Amino acid sequence: MIKKAHFIGIGGIGMSALARVLKQMGVSVSGSDVKQTALTAKLEQEGINLVDKGIPKNSVVIYSSAIDSQHPDLIDAQAQGCTILHRAELLQKLLDQKQLYAVAGTHGKTTTSAMLSWVLASANQNPSFAIGGLINALGGNGSYQSGSAFVAEADESDGSFLRLHPYALILTSGDLDHLDFWKTHAALCTAYAEFASRSKSLIWCRDDRHLYNMNLHGKSYGFHLASDYRLARLHQCSGLITFDLNEHKAITVKAIGRHNALNAAAVFAMCLELGVNEEQVREGLKTFPGVQRRQTVVGTNSDVLIIDDYAHHPIEIAATLDALRRAYPDRRLVTLFQPHRYSRLKDHFTEFSLAFSKSHLTLITDVYSAGEKPIKGVDGASLAKAANAIHINPEHAHQLLQPGDLVVTMGAGDITQWGEKLLNSKIKKLNVALLYGGPSPEHDISVVSAKAIAKHLNPTLYNVKQLYMSPQSTWNHPDGKICNVIEELKKCDVAFPIFHGPCGEDGMIQGFLQTLNIPYVGCGYRSSSFCMDKIVTKQIASHAPVHIGPFTWAHCHEDREEIIERIHNKCTFPLWIKGAHLGSSLGAFKVQQDSDLGAYLEKAFSFDGRVIIENHTPGREIEIAVLGNHDLFISEPGEVLTNGAFYDFDHKYGHDAMESTTSPNLPASICREVKEAARIIYQYLDCSGWARLDFLYGEDGILYFSEINPIPGCTPISLYPRLCQEQGISYSELLSKLIRLGLSRHATI
Repeated sequence: MIKKAHFIGIGGIGMSALARVLKQMGVSVSGSDVKQTALTAKLEQEGINLVDKGIPKNSVVIYSSAIDSQHPDLIDAQAQGCTILHRAELLQKLLDQKQLYAVAGTHGKTTTSAMLSWVLASANQNPSFAIGGLINALGGNGSYQSGSAFVAEADESDGSFLRLHPYALILTSGDLDHLDFWKTHAALCTAYAEFASRSKSLIWCRDDRHLYNMNLHGKSYGFHLASDYRLARLHQCSGLITFDLNEHKAITVKAIGRHNALNAAAVFAMCLELGVNEEQVREGLKTFPGVQRRQTVVGTNSDVLIIDDYAHHPIEIAATLDALRRAYPDRRLVTLFQPHRYSRLKDHFTEFSLAFSKSHLTLITDVYSAGEKPIKGVDGASLAKAANAIHINPEHAHQLLQPGDLVVTMGAGDITQWGEKLLNSKIKKLNVALLYGGPSPEHDISVVSAKAIAKHLNPTLYNVKQLYMSPQSTWNHPDGKICNVIEELKKCDVAFPIFHGPCGEDGMIQGFLQTLNIPYVGCGYRSSSFCMDKIVTKQIASHAPVHIGPFTWAHCHEDREEIIERIHNKCTFPLWIKGAHLGSSLGAFKVQQDSDLGAYLEKAFSFDGRVIIENHTPGREIEIAVLGNHDLFISEPGEVLTNGAFYDFDHKYGHDAMESTTSPNLPASICREVKEAARIIYQYLDCSGWARLDFLYGEDGILYFSEINPIPGCTPISLYPRLCQEQGISYSELLSKLIRLGLSRHATI
């Protein structure tokens, strides 16, 4: 039994874990390190003595492969005749009374071993562990407990894992890394296969082609159809992953990303193989607190969300960025990356240059050398050029950020400190152009919506420039002075159009903004055009799983007798004639009998050159709010309480405005049906940002699609913001989300 131990390089994440284990076993522990960090300070608080130099007498000395053979402390230990152990040898000694549950592989070791430790602890297995990351809820990165299991990462970087003999092993991947030690990928794969052959219980990733080619024993996991434990139905929502694993349905993990679903599947499979109670495994994964520097939320500054991550290999970088894009779809993703080691950058230069494709903006610093000498032509500047990124000193990174961004500090060096520094940096406000008014018959309601938006945009995040279009189509400042709209727009970061009806909601303004390369809120110009054409909308929506009432259409230049004959063939009385490009409250006429058809056609054509003719469907007016670009928020249904009356302009916005409710009494099956129909139609029409979808719940018990509004009413009494607020999205947060979605979409185009 070791009584006294000294760690050379105790500040390393793996060394500090083992130091903590020995301390909890009652060993007197000391250590030294060239750098004083928050981790070394924490070790001192825990009673571990840190010395500047020299080896305390009668100590067993622990070192890692990072320690040079000529290190003064190592020479001193040899001179004293101390017992000297590599950290892998120490770990093996600690396993005399324990079973090693090892996690090996190029990627995912720390998160997977942390998950396994947490799940076993949650299942009252009292595991010991030594891992390469901090789990605050378990007391750090190392612990010695009474249970038989000892969870540890098996480090392949220096081949030292071949000194271990695991009882159970999770093998996550076989990608190439640490070429400075292994020289060839074949040598690394041979070592993995040798290590795997020693385990009694092996779980390995079938998705990894390198592992598949090793002809491993044990059970495989992955998305591959041939996996023994096959993942399916992966879903990401609000910081949680849900997936099926064979017959085990809806496993929930407190994490994000496909790679973390694989990590969790490995832990789930291993625990089942070891006989751990399934419900306890489920609960452990669901409550997993995460590991520091693995997608760790640092904080928020001026609506800039700051996350820190340890990813430093191209595959890890790509997986992490993909996970962040999916988890935060309404934010522009900014990556502040610090390359780690010149040798790694040289060995994987092409892979690094391609790893940032999911990042909207990539900022690359100088290389963190980790003691290596520079390699000519291999540096941060050359990588930035190859990756179409910006080479930057992290001191200046805040100057390129804007409210709504998600910035991830990424790398294995000291880049982590910049997350905290960004929390205290000054982030510039966004200049928002609020565009409203226009020649539409719905001009007045656009003005009311714009006033409400201007009042609720957060003044600490946004400078709002109001640009008003008169009914005569002249652009003015709010004080009435004519302005040069292009010059004003060029001064802004994003535009927020809040027009209703033609010449604003129908794609014209959106196309104008896109031509100027200005980000804007809401649907794109093509989608807006589709949505504002009731005929095109219904033709596209007819492919969705929802009923479309009988309808036809007509153009003002067509022969009237041919139009009337087509109406007789398609529709029955009573019916509606509506302008194809207007809101349903204007230019819409109910026709009760055949003798009135011709006159009402002419009235409708006076509002719009194209009209839609559809059957009258008695029923209830149901509305759904949809928010998002790809990952969508879909509200519960609301209802306009029409009581059978026509929902015209005055009933929408006048003194006789109809009441609406965010909690209509609808069958649960209809609620599910209308939400799914809204999702599909929104996607079919390639909508983005926001839209309101209107349906009729007919007296016949059938749900009918009516129309879609690409710029919903946004007054304080409008149903769209109220439906969002009902589910926790305040009016002000809704506006910020819309701006973030507009910026994110523009950055992706």
